[in-house]
Amino acid sequence: MRIILIIETGFQQVANGNNPVPTEVILNVFPGSHPHHRLVLVRTTTMCGLEHLVLRQETYAADVGWFVQNQVALEADQVAGLKMSLSTTASARSGG
Repeated sequence: MRIILIIETGFQQVANGNNPVPTEVILNVFPGSHPHHRLVLVRTTTMCGLEHLVLRQETYAADVGWFVQNQVALEADQVAGLKMSLSTTASARSGG
């Protein structure tokens, strides 16, 4: 038996043999308007090897730590469209 600890989230997965393990990597954490709220950008890889970007809205509670309120998984074409939209918006604001 092999145990893999994903330090970014403290989440532990167990895999037997050569079975792939779903993983996630936190890419960025955006603070919210309150210290107990945040938005987390995560890259996840499923057991099938599919990668997704996930936006998670999280809240902190002293008894449980950070927990997910809701999340949205973005497909590759949605990520490309979002990136283009944000780049266009940033360019327009800077006068470029």
